[in-house]
This record gives sequence, structure tokens and C-alpha cells, in this order.
Amino acid sequence: MTQPQATDNPFSPPITPDKLTPVSTRPNSPDGSNEITLQSALYPVPTLQDGVPLKEVQSKAAVAALDHDTASFYIPLRSKGMIKLYMIWCPIFMSTFMGGYAFAGMTAINTLPSYQEYFNLSGVGVSTGLIFALWPIAACCTFWIGPIISDKFGRVRATLFCSCMFLIGSTLIAFAQNVAMLLIGRAFCGSGICMIQAATPAYVIETCPPLKRGLFSGLYNTVFLVGFCTATAIGIGATRVQNQWGWRLVVIIQMIFPIILGVSTFFIPDTPRWLYNNGQTEKALAVLIKYHGSGVLTDVVQMEYQQIERSVQAAREKGLKRWDFRNLGNTRGNRYRLMLALVTGAFVGYTTPASRLSMSLIANVASLLASTTGSLILDRVGRRKLLILGSFACSICLMGSMVSASQSGVPLGVSVASTNPSASRASIACFVFFMVSYGMSYQPLLPTYPGEVLSTDQRSTGMGLMAFTLNLFMFISLFAIPVALERIGWWVYLPFVIWTLFQGVTWFFIAVETKGRSLEELDAIFDSKHPVRASLIRTSRLTGNESAA
Repeated sequence: MTQPQATDNPFSPPITPDKLTPVSTRPNSPDGSNEITLQSALYPVPTLQDGVPLKEVQSKAAVAALDHDTASFYIPLRSKGMIKLYMIWCPIFMSTFMGGYAFAGMTAINTLPSYQEYFNLSGVGVSTGLIFALWPIAACCTFWIGPIISDKFGRVRATLFCSCMFLIGSTLIAFAQNVAMLLIGRAFCGSGICMIQAATPAYVIETCPPLKRGLFSGLYNTVFLVGFCTATAIGIGATRVQNQWGWRLVVIIQMIFPIILGVSTFFIPDTPRWLYNNGQTEKALAVLIKYHGSGVLTDVVQMEYQQIERSVQAAREKGLKRWDFRNLGNTRGNRYRLMLALVTGAFVGYTTPASRLSMSLIANVASLLASTTGSLILDRVGRRKLLILGSFACSICLMGSMVSASQSGVPLGVSVASTNPSASRASIACFVFFMVSYGMSYQPLLPTYPGEVLSTDQRSTGMGLMAFTLNLFMFISLFAIPVALERIGWWVYLPFVIWTLFQGVTWFFIAVETKGRSLEELDAIFDSKHPVRASLIRTSRLTGNESAA
């Protein structure tokens, strides 16, 4: 039996699957009863142990039950295909890195006297609040463009477009001669990062192996903190430069990242789901074979291809159009999916600025380590538990930090000596624990959960709308924080304490568990009468028994 051999170059064109010989036996079926017999390389029809062809199964719930066993096949993380996929993801991860760098970079240069003197600004107040808030304002105005480009021209070309937007904005900020150039640059950067949310997170989620989607999509957003810590460290170093080139250097370095990302888009393939949805079915299968099968048409590749095929055909039968925002709410299941995506955006958008009240490099490194840990346990613990427990933990930590700050004798944001050093240290410790709680839960779940709960025809538009919601709430929070620091001091913590407590309660009632299922398998969950309850039940195709997830 001749199998196509994978090339060593991860950026080489995928193998065309015209004459591929499929693998016909499941490796984990000792009695041979679960063997899969293929009739076609492009349209395989597996026969399961009860003799029912998969294509003849009409019920979505039945399809989900059948596919669950197939989805349990493991793709070796050290296989040649996965190693090539890691190399493909490296530049894609650059998109979230540059977002974290830009976010922290602006906060870092805002503290530099040379920057404040050049633009005649203070570190707090309305003017500073407007400069920071222009990022989410521009994002809210342009969020709808990203999904259109991503769905019509592909995830890769959308990434190129957004990289150019971000590069223009970074250039304007780096060489700004007045506040107007600074504001326009912030607007371009905010638009670029917002629109790219419809492309790069979807790229990672759509190319991930089903059982490791939480790990890799979680690590994707963890890289945001790597960029954040990098900018913070460079900002600390920039304090040694007394002239204007101190703050300009921070932004000039920022210009490097979109250049790397933009150039890399000429060498990476688009996602199998986008390719199939745009009539390039053979290329879609070829990409799956190259990266998930290491050049071999394996059972996992067959399963993934069949699910993509069914999902796209079902969308076409319903008359769904790409980049059509009506797809977000045309069914009960889609409305529930959209609600989860928007709730995630709202919760993270309002809570994120609280995590930036401290520019402590130590606190952000702790958050980075926690986020990495959260990504590693995400596929084991599940999304629902992390959302609920993480929200309550954030609320408790912020409450402790607020109470301690109130006893320190130092209004938050005012540089005076503390009358109670012990209370100040306790406040800092509680805040570090908050950063750890936030990093372990929300940081890895921001791109993961919305991308999972949204269906293929919703993903780009839904992620764009999620980015709009995130930036809308971030605008409210970012604009209010500098003013609140001046006027109410440590009381600025209180809204975040209440908000995170509300988040935990809300997630308990609405959060659907998505771990262990492929993207297409979730259709049956959201089409059920009680999605949360359905997501917590596992049906074994081999035993017929139900168990809690």
C-alpha cells in the first residue's frame, strides 16, 4: 500500500490527494469491529459496527454521538505534520504578540517624562484617557470590516491587510510630531488589532487537532502576555534615555512585528474549512493530510474532512451566506452561540483594564505563567469550570486588594509614602493573585471559547462582533480609569469586584462545555433544548452509556 510522503518544508504546497490510498483500519479496535472502509478518497463513507453508513445518519444528535468516538483519535504532537503546523503558527501567533506589545507599550511610554513633556500631557486625566480610549473607539467603528475580508478573501489575506493597518499606525505613533498624529496612529493600531480577531484566532482554531484545540488556542492568547511583558521590560529600559528617542524607540521596535507577520502570509496555506467553503475541496483535504496526517490519509483526517463536508453542505442547504450578520441569529442555536461569544467579549473587555492597573513586571510575568498553566489544563479541566472558578477567584482577589489599599493610607495612583506598609504589601499580593486568577482562566479562553461556540458560517462575523463588544466595554473602562484614579483612588476597584462576581454567577447558568468535541460536533449541543445540560453529558457509541463530562 503506497502512501504519499510529506515534504520536509512546512511552507511547501500541500500534496494533491487525487490518488491517495486511505488507511482503512482503526488502530484502537482490537476486535476489528470498528474498522472503517473507504469508497472514495475525497468522499469517504465509513461503515460503523452496526453497519449504518455515516452519510445515512440524519439526526444531528446521532452524528455527534458517532463522531465522538472518531474524534477521540489522537494526533501525535511530535509528528512531522504537527511540527510543520507549529512553524506555520509561529507567525500567526505574532498577531496577538504585537497586540500585547502595543497595549503595554503605550502604557509604558505614558509614564516617561520625555513623552509627557513632548505632547504636554500628564500621566492621568481626560487627555490621557482619550488617547488610550481611541484604540477601542476605532475598533468599534471598523469591527465589521474584518469578517468580510476574512470570509471573502481568506484568513491569510485578512491577516496581511490587518498587518498593514497596524504597521501604518505604529509608524505614525513612532514619528508623531503632534497629538493628532498620535491619535490617528492609535486609531489605525486599534482597527488593525480588532479586525485581525476575525482572522488569526479563527485560523488557529480551524487548524487545531480537535482534542488539543484548548491547548493551542489558549497558548495563542497567552502570547499576548509575552508581548505585554516584553513591552514593559523595554519601557523600563527606555527610562534610561532622557530624550524623546526613549519613548520613540519603544514604538519603533513595535513596527518590526507586523512586517514579520505580513511577509509570512505569502508562505502559509489557508484553513481547510475556508478552502472547502470556497470550492477548493481538494486543497482543503490536502492541508488536512499534510498537517494532521503527516502526509497520510489517516482516520482522523477522514473524520475531520467528513465533518467539514457535512457542516458546509448543511449551511448551503439553509441558504446561509458568508459574511452575512443575519447568520448570527437566524436559529435558536445560533442565538445561543452568539450570546456566549458576546458575553465573553463583554466580561473580558470590562475586566482587562483592571489587570492593567499595575505595570509591575513581576505581576505580569506571574500572569503569563498562570496563563500557560491554564492553557495546559484547559482540555483536561474544561472551559466551563475555568470560567466559573476563575471569575469568583478574580472577585475575591480584587476585594482583598481593595480592602488592603483602603488601609494603606495611599490613594491609588498617587505617589506618596504609605502610612501602613503592611497593608500596601497585602494589596500588592492580592493584586498579583488576581493577575494569576485572570491569567489562568480568561486569558487563554478569550479566543478559544468564542471561536469554539460559533459555527463555521458564524465564526468570522461572530468573532468580529465579539471584538466589537470587547472593545466597547474596554472603552468605557479605559476612559474611566484615569479619571477615577484622580478622583476616587482605591474605590476604583469596587466596580470590578461586583462585575467579576456577576460573571461567575452568569457563567454557572449559561456556559456550555466544549472540551473533547470537534467544532462540527457542537452543532447537536446548541440545537438541543438545554445546551448546558447537553454539553455535560457524554454518550458512548460503543457502550451506549451516558456519563457526566
